[in-house]
Amino acid sequence: MISRFIAALTLIALTQNVMAQFSERATESCADRPLDGIYKTNMSERVPLPYPHLEERDVLWEKRIWREIDVKELRNHHFSNSDRYFFDILIDGLRNNKIKAYSAENENFSKELDFTDISKILYKDDTAQVTDPVTGDVTLTPFKHSFNPSDVTKYRIKEVVYFDSKLGRMNTRILGIAPVINVSDKEGNQIANTALCWFYYNDIRPILAVEPMFSEHSDTRGMSWDDVFQARIFSSYITKESNVKDARLQDLHSGMAIFYESEKIKESIRNIESDFFAE
Repeated sequence: MISRFIAALTLIALTQNVMAQFSERATESCADRPLDGIYKTNMSERVPLPYPHLEERDVLWEKRIWREIDVKELRNHHFSNSDRYFFDILIDGLRNNKIKAYSAENENFSKELDFTDISKILYKDDTAQVTDPVTGDVTLTPFKHSFNPSDVTKYRIKEVVYFDSKLGRMNTRILGIAPVINVSDKEGNQIANTALCWFYYNDIRPILAVEPMFSEHSDTRGMSWDDVFQARIFSSYITKESNVKDARLQDLHSGMAIFYESEKIKESIRNIESDFFAE
């Protein structure tokens, strides 16, 4: 009996030793594996580069600007890359309680939403008529509309453009990002688009910093989504600037006049920066 017990312990010890050697060899094998590229990347350990400290006295001028990124534009195709939609990053972060969402009804991040609230908007309850093939009876069967990330057609950005007296230049800080989704009628016809919710940019920077940005124009793996926004690697157009009536450009103008007003706002910001250097 004792000899059998000793033999069992010996077998267990030998098994553990073999498994340990196998694990070490597997680790060495991974370490010795040829690099599929020209440099190593480790996105999972990245953290966002902190903003420089800013006080009220440092800001000589500021203006709030709203922009829209149209994912159909060539420069914005990385937002709708089917391998990893940008919207998937946001919704996964919300689902896993890593980030928060805020109501699109107001833009001051005052009303918090959770994943359940967003799900009710994305996956709406509906009913469909189902006919029994035997009896011919028609019944209403409940179901939920599915949501495709490709239905996010735009991203709305709220930002502050300001002149930093310490750095002596105009800077821009993004405050929030809002996915814009299509709204359809009962027949499935698109009738409008609307912001789903707002994400406070400082809150989502940690998850964007570890998410690689893939583009059909480049195989670069070292660029994160936080880099995309910090380096302004996207095309956008101004839809609103802070004003007394809180009006959008489309509320005040129509047609090409909206585009011209957007360009005028850009030009006025450049002129203000030039005026500071002229003083």
